Amino acid sequence: MNSEDRNDVPPVVLAVDDETNILRSIRRTLHGQNIELLLTDAPEKAIRILESQVVDVVMSDMKMPNINGADVLKKAAELQPSAFRIILSGYAEIDMMLAAINDGKVHRYLNKPWNNDSLTEVISEGIERTLLRKENARLLKLTQVQNAKLANMNNELEQKVSLRTRQIKAALRAAKQ
Repeated sequence: MNSEDRNDVPPVVLAVDDETNILRSIRRTLHGQNIELLLTDAPEKAIRILESQVVDVVMSDMKMPNINGADVLKKAAELQPSAFRIILSGYAEIDMMLAAINDGKVHRYLNKPWNNDSLTEVISEGIERTLLRKENARLLKLTQVQNAKLANMNNELEQKVSLRTRQIKAALRAAKQ
């Protein structure tokens, strides 16, 4: 599904956290927003979601069993490079955070517990950035198509001018005889 097919579909936000109470809190905080909110407590399921559908914002807890948030966001960056990526963590282990930022190309970091207004603002920023990127890509594609049409029209016009010029020269030669 490309971005042109999604104009009337609300942005998709995926939140990954192994603590279900955190997911419930995210749902409450984002309730009423014009988004499709996908919640999962399993990093493996989050990766399957990223493989199967377009996601605009990915928010992941850092410390989870089996797969940590840095790895989830790294995979998100590979599968959906235009998605906005957020780390949500109550721990500040510098090595894990650097890995998340560098490998997962994290756009924002939020501490647990978070301020609800900050969370909503960061999600909105992510959606806006993602939608702007998609709109830029759509406009670039449209410009390329229009430029190709214009080049074709210019070529046809050149051929018509050349043909008409030959016809006029032939008519002038015939009139001189």
